[in-house]
Amino acid sequence: AKGRRRARFVSMENPRLNDEDERPREFADSSPSAMDRAAGSEMLEILKSRMSELAEDYRTVLVLRYFEDMTYEEIGESLDLPLGTVKSRINRGRKELRRLMGDMLGEGGMLS
Repeated sequence: AKGRRRARFVSMENPRLNDEDERPREFADSSPSAMDRAAGSEMLEILKSRMSELAEDYRTVLVLRYFEDMTYEEIGESLDLPLGTVKSRINRGRKELRRLMGDMLGEGGMLS
């Protein structure tokens, strides 16, 4: 029919080839570079170090939330705390962590 576009397909045998002229298809490399991995690893070590400076109540809820990926409700059940207390500790812990990370996040820091 007039005006219909031909469908484009990618070969299942060789997904790097397109269907029109068998030329290799170019895909963007989305994997992190060695530099990105090193910077991420360094930042994670600094974050862990700064988290160790937090009060235990704050550190515990932040670890459960961000490293164990628990919901606020799961944290409350796990620690036998009311939901409001969990939310408050996470909020205060994040503020304190932000303060401790200030040299990294502010002007002249790694993330500025």
